[in-house]
Amino acid sequence: MDRLAAPIDKDEVRRAVFNMNPWKAAGPDGYPAGFYQKSWEIVGETVCDFVVNAWSRPSIIEEVNQTDICLIPKVAQPEYIMQFPPISLCNTNYKILSKVIVERLKEGIARLVSPYQTGFVPGRNIHANIIVASEMVHTMRRMKGGRGAFALKVDLTKAYDKLSWEFIWRTLMEIKFPEALINVVMHAVTSVVTNVKWNGARSEYFRPHRGRQTAWLEFR
Repeated sequence: MDRLAAPIDKDEVRRAVFNMNPWKAAGPDGYPAGFYQKSWEIVGETVCDFVVNAWSRPSIIEEVNQTDICLIPKVAQPEYIMQFPPISLCNTNYKILSKVIVERLKEGIARLVSPYQTGFVPGRNIHANIIVASEMVHTMRRMKGGRGAFALKVDLTKAYDKLSWEFIWRTLMEIKFPEALINVVMHAVTSVVTNVKWNGARSEYFRPHRGRQTAWLEFR
C-alpha cells in the first residue's frame, strides 16, 4: 500500500505517456497520445504538473474530464441498434492520469481480485474459466443418485455501466486503499461530462450519474 499512497512523480507520468498507443482515437480535446510523445520537450512539463497536482487536488480532474460517446459498428453491415456498442473517447490528460494509477495497481491487483475472475487481471487467462465451465458440465452429466445439479449463466453485459458509484467507493474503502487514491478515483468517475457524437456533430454536454448522487460528497 505504500506504493499506492506515494505522490505521483514526473518519471511515472513520462513512462505512462510513452507506453500509450500513439494514434488511438482522440477525445474532445483532439490531441492523441502521439502528439504528446512527439512534442514532449514542449508540453511535457505542463502535462507532468497537471498529473502530479491531481494527486493532491483531485478536483482539477474535472477540467479535463469530458468525453465523446461514439457508436462503433460491431459487424460490417449492422441492422440493429445493439450492433452499435458505444465507446467513450476521453481526453489524453485524463488517460495519462488513469494509466499512472493502473500501472500502480497492477503490482498487487492479483492479491485483491478473486482467483475465479480470470479476465482483466495481469497473469491470468480468461480461457481458464472456459475449461473450468466445461469440466463442471462434464461432471454434472456424470452425477448419479437422487440429487440433481444445475448451472446458472449470468449475463454481465455493460456491467460497469450499471454499477453504483457508491458501491465503488465502499469497495475501495473496504480494501483500505489510501485516501488520496480513493479521492482521485472517485473524482475521475463522478466528475465526467459527456456528449454523443453522431455524423460529425456533437450533442450538448450532460452529466451522467449512477446510484445516489450523495455518494461522492465525502471526497475532497
